[in-house]
Amino acid sequence: MYNLLIIDDEPLILESLYQMVLKKKKEQLYLFKATNGPEALRIFESRHIDIMMTDICMPGMDGIRLQEIVREKWPDCQVIFLTGQKEFALAKRAVTPGVISYVLKTEEDSAILSAIDMAWERLEKLYSDRARVMGLHRSLQEAIPVMKRDCVKSILYNRSHEDGIPSGLSEQLRVVNPDFQADAPFLLFLTDLSETPDTMEQEAVREILDQTVPGKYVRLSAFSEKNILCFFLQGEISVKLLREFLDIALNMCEKSGLRKPDIYIFGQPVSVKDAADAWYFLNCRRIELGVENGISVCLPDKTGTEAQAAGIACEDAIDRELLDNYLIQLDRDGWLNAVRNLFLRAGQGGEMQRISAYMETAASLLMAIRQYIPQENSFLDEAGLRRLSNYQYHENFKAACAWLTELSERYFLERERARTDARSYLIRRVNRYVEEHLADDVSLVGIGDHLGLSASYLSRLYKEVAGISLNRYIADRRISAAKRLLADETIKMQSIAEQTGLRSASYFTHYFKRYTGSTPQEYRKNLNGVRDAAAGGEERKGEEENEDETDRGGAAGHA
Repeated sequence: MYNLLIIDDEPLILESLYQMVLKKKKEQLYLFKATNGPEALRIFESRHIDIMMTDICMPGMDGIRLQEIVREKWPDCQVIFLTGQKEFALAKRAVTPGVISYVLKTEEDSAILSAIDMAWERLEKLYSDRARVMGLHRSLQEAIPVMKRDCVKSILYNRSHEDGIPSGLSEQLRVVNPDFQADAPFLLFLTDLSETPDTMEQEAVREILDQTVPGKYVRLSAFSEKNILCFFLQGEISVKLLREFLDIALNMCEKSGLRKPDIYIFGQPVSVKDAADAWYFLNCRRIELGVENGISVCLPDKTGTEAQAAGIACEDAIDRELLDNYLIQLDRDGWLNAVRNLFLRAGQGGEMQRISAYMETAASLLMAIRQYIPQENSFLDEAGLRRLSNYQYHENFKAACAWLTELSERYFLERERARTDARSYLIRRVNRYVEEHLADDVSLVGIGDHLGLSASYLSRLYKEVAGISLNRYIADRRISAAKRLLADETIKMQSIAEQTGLRSASYFTHYFKRYTGSTPQEYRKNLNGVRDAAAGGEERKGEEENEDETDRGGAAGHA
């Protein structure tokens, strides 16, 4: 998917172009729009725009000046000029190697779509060529990757860094990447390569991710475990901009014949001392959202963070890492087998070994329960918590093992239930966002940004859970709100258009008729006709009742 920005100072033309391209190219493009040059540049600063389609004659900054700025700052962006007859000669002179073509506004939609297709093909070739160049330069040093992996795992799985960064770790970081500052914050993201088990393919994906992020940002990456790649990124970069870079990387993976991985970005910078908690949370979100989810931005709420901080510190990094992963990945059989073997070995040792095995297992389970099971659904009461955290509450080692195994089974059941509930909760959040922002330019991309999910994944998830497309739901809510407002004759069409996010009265009329079969004016007229008929019926009924009363009074007088 590429990003297309449309710029025109005439709202009706802008909206018409936007809707036409959306209808024809929604499977290929995410669309954005602006009414002038400065507004367009603000979008460029926050988004990675691949194609710009702009009017030439606009107040203030015209399209040619806008193209010059874009060409200088974002040279990969493909440009299409929209022009009237008077500016035709000017448009021809403005065509440079970065400009795809110029299209007359009087031409058919097919001319605009053809120009967009040409821009699409250029981008495909551009990124395919880059992917091939990167493929020619795939090489890794022998020693540095091992040290990188040790550094990364030490940061991700050792919570003892809360007391300060060990000098040994600082020295290792200086060797593997002298520019990485151990005491500075960094962005963290997880890349799930479970669908790409081949080692060479995994390294190819890793290099594409590494090369796509501009060189001015300091990077540190390593496989923290099998199929899971971790990235640390330092520099003045926002989460939103990072996501745009990663969108390009996934595109290049596809062009290189590689499977696109799922990526989970922690939604705020972290430090070495709290990276382990952030990493644990990303793994939980990875299991919750499932596969083929694209790029997700994840950030725990306050309650989740506090619960995570309350977790028990890791005493044995290797054993705890293994146990934690089984719980995070919902690998019930792996967990039960590992715990059974651990208890079997401990049972053959002394009392201290048995206590240590129990407490190690209980610590992993307690952290998983506190992190992932919602407090209102928790099956662990105060008595159970004391029993879990204190070996002495059990009659003997055998009884302790049996109780812990039973508690584990309940954990896996609750996790499966919570996973289903989480999808429904996400749909409710989407619906609430649409209701609260109906007057804004509500779109799949905007909602996805708000929730930290890719637009394609959000669209697929909504259809699966709600049974209708998200675009259809948005349209239904707009039409419902419009009908409610049309019932009040004092509200003008322009006001209704603005309150339903449709900008202009003319476009609102077109939109309303497309979904209802009648114009807003016709709907309001019919609604008033029904009201008048109902009011007339009530009036006639009242007159008849008065006549009956008069007749009865006259009859009584004669009697």
